[in-house]
Amino acid sequence: MRNFLLSLYRRTSIRTKAIVVFCIVSLCPILLVGYAGYRSYEDTMKDKFLSYACTNSSYISSHVGEVFKSMVNFSNSILYDDVIQDAYNESSHTSESDISGYLIKRKLDGYLQSLLLARPELDMAAFRFTGKESGLYVSSRRIKKNSSRLIPMDEMYDAARKDPQMKCYLDAKDGIVNDIYFHRMVCNRNNMQEIGLLVFRLNLQHFRLNRYISSPTEGIYLYSNKCDQIFRPAGSAVKHADSMTRLIRDRKGPGVYEAGEDYIIYETIEPLHWNLFLQISSDELFHEVRKQSHIILLLCLSTLPIIFLAVSNIFQDIIKPINILVNKMHQMEIGETGVTMTWNRSDEIGYLVSSFNKMSTEIDDLINRAYKEEIAFANAEIKALQTQINPHFLYNTLETINWKAQLEGVDEISDMVMALSNLMEAGIDRNGQKFVSLKQEMDYVENYMFLIQKRFGNKIIFQKEIKPDTLEYPIPKLILQPLIENAIRHGIEPKGKGRICLTSGYEKDFLILQIMDDGVGIPADTLAWLSASLSHPPSSHSQGKFSNTEVGILNVQRRIQLIYGNPYGLKIKSSPEGTKVIINLPADGKMVAEEKAKRRKKIVSNCADR
Repeated sequence: MRNFLLSLYRRTSIRTKAIVVFCIVSLCPILLVGYAGYRSYEDTMKDKFLSYACTNSSYISSHVGEVFKSMVNFSNSILYDDVIQDAYNESSHTSESDISGYLIKRKLDGYLQSLLLARPELDMAAFRFTGKESGLYVSSRRIKKNSSRLIPMDEMYDAARKDPQMKCYLDAKDGIVNDIYFHRMVCNRNNMQEIGLLVFRLNLQHFRLNRYISSPTEGIYLYSNKCDQIFRPAGSAVKHADSMTRLIRDRKGPGVYEAGEDYIIYETIEPLHWNLFLQISSDELFHEVRKQSHIILLLCLSTLPIIFLAVSNIFQDIIKPINILVNKMHQMEIGETGVTMTWNRSDEIGYLVSSFNKMSTEIDDLINRAYKEEIAFANAEIKALQTQINPHFLYNTLETINWKAQLEGVDEISDMVMALSNLMEAGIDRNGQKFVSLKQEMDYVENYMFLIQKRFGNKIIFQKEIKPDTLEYPIPKLILQPLIENAIRHGIEPKGKGRICLTSGYEKDFLILQIMDDGVGIPADTLAWLSASLSHPPSSHSQGKFSNTEVGILNVQRRIQLIYGNPYGLKIKSSPEGTKVIINLPADGKMVAEEKAKRRKKIVSNCADR
């Protein structure tokens, strides 16, 4: 990443750098002050909002607790009421089937109904005499068939016998509380013996905790100690149910807790042992803060055009002459000569212009004196490299022709002589032809392999996989034969037999030619030396100290790089199982070479005209 940023910085123009730096210097104080103000405002608003929410949750908790206290007080007022006491005494001497039982039922039903009228937060009042299976009396605002069967009287009766004080019973299913009951045991005022169970059912609709919600993104939730859900806002899903139940199970005390990006305020309600949760959305909490941040951002962005215009005008006088100087350098880069510029200034820019004009003049003189000689030397070197033929090959070939003539005296000798003649003719540059098609080059290779196979017979197998779309590709003459000869002489001959494979194909912007053999490979030290020499091939006049094989490989590399440049040439991979020589050429090879030749010719011509 560091290298990428450094490279991007170096490629960026001075004008762009100046504008970016000036904008950063100008905007940084604004952004820092804005950010500091935003964070301070955010913290203040958060503390204020959460403090308000904690106060609200305490109030709600107190309100719910007061509901229970009021039910205790209400039950105390009717605990020893004459209606219930007299009804119990009368019921012990009669049954529901007679007229007295009917009157008692009418009296109790009316009494229970009056209790409901007195307490609108209740939707059911019930009384059950102890020891009487049919002694259940119910008055309810809900009209349901057999509603009495839905009341969990047995569970509440068992709990009341253990503790006669007012208790709360939660009728829950699948973790959701459907009904809330308050119940307590009623005793005989004369002997304090239990006479029955008094039950009230709380109207959840009248409970109305929703009125304490200050925004649509707040939520009030009630849970029992068993994590049963008592209350939640209508139509809303519990967003952080796991977090709330975890707080209950872990017996966390009241406080403010984070739940993801939101906040949960936790309160306990005594003596009911309920758990109150106030859920606050961070979106709502920071809504006003984000509005202020948007205003700050717009103010910052509005300053950018002003800063940009100011910086552009300030640096225009500096950047313009530099851009002109860069264009003049580009003209020199593409081969133009005599490039100068005029800029009457005495500052650093004027010094740069003066130095550039001086450098341009010196380069013209240098080209005029030395470049012609370099071009002539390079062309002569290419011709010389093209004509180098391994004497060892000529000797072996002539020896083979002599042997065949003595033993067989057949027309095969003529074929061998013709193949050798074609090879020698290919090495003679009669018409100044530097390029041949890959198809023509393959003809030279076929002639060479014809002679080789006459010498070695079936011991050497030659294979080729030439893609049809590469046959007309122009390549320098005689770059394949020296490499195949080297593969045979140093790879296959020591082994006694082997296989050579020649392939061609395109990869991206390259033509790839590969010569592969399954010979003995190249020793590690020799391979290391060859790889280093291919990266920096020696000139032709320094190659006399190398072997013929090394000279052949280096000559091919030298020719390719003289024609196309350094990115192209040979790569060698070798192991005891064989050697692979890879030739990389530009996909538009002849055009690249011709363009370079035209450029050299233009520069030489300009120098001659001067």
